[in-house]
Amino acid sequence: MSPVTFASVLVLFAWFVASDRSSLSLGKTRHLLSECSTDGLSIEALKPTLTHSPVTDLQWLDKNDQKVVAMTKRVGWNNGGGFWLSNDSAKSWTEKTQALTDTMSGSSSASEPVEVLAVYTQKSNPANVVIIGAGSFIWKSSDFCQTVSGKPTPGGWKGSGIKSMRLHPWHDNWLLVLVKRPDCKNLDHALTQCPNDLFMTQDLFGTLSWINVTAESKGNVAGFVDFDWGANLCPDQTCSADMKVSRGLCQTMLVATDFFICGTSNGTSSLTCVL
Repeated sequence: MSPVTFASVLVLFAWFVASDRSSLSLGKTRHLLSECSTDGLSIEALKPTLTHSPVTDLQWLDKNDQKVVAMTKRVGWNNGGGFWLSNDSAKSWTEKTQALTDTMSGSSSASEPVEVLAVYTQKSNPANVVIIGAGSFIWKSSDFCQTVSGKPTPGGWKGSGIKSMRLHPWHDNWLLVLVKRPDCKNLDHALTQCPNDLFMTQDLFGTLSWINVTAESKGNVAGFVDFDWGANLCPDQTCSADMKVSRGLCQTMLVATDFFICGTSNGTSSLTCVL
């Protein structure tokens, strides 16, 4: 099966899933037919959508399963991936790749091919969407990706260098990102020891402003190897302020803070916690 055909099958499969989910949400029940017959059944012809490369992921954005986005694979060095939007439960699709590309016009990232790595929607307002790319640009939308705007990553880090990302368990617009420092190139001799920076935003679906926690440590942390929101230790928000926390070699107190972080201190193997 060719990549184009394979992609189309996946997109069409999304239609079946979306339709099935919609039927459940409307309270419809399913049952086995006593015989294979189409009498009384409404049959709708499939309408295939051809993509430029295989689909890598699908994500439903709204609670009614009407808004769906699809990401397609990057093929080759200069050819980016694709980003597609459906407003009718994946029955039809509109490509939004060019809309993402247009936001980078005039920036140093203008020549970067588009490749979407992750899509975040705000729980309290699903119309707000943030798209993390493999390059040095982040996109956001306030209307289910009908329109998008873009913003360079802080310090020029690339999404391809992201090690992990974690949303806050209580605040739906707080995000921590552990990413390879932009100064580290792919051909660096000591790539495996290249430090990672930890970035935090508390306005993910708004101005998308960031804090470089490594820089904020005032030299106490050279680079991060692990991290977590302290709130994950009490996701139901019932832990006391003087609750002690232990994680590996790191110990701290959850006092008037929503997160704790651990990193290598001054290039040594020991871990240091910063509130």
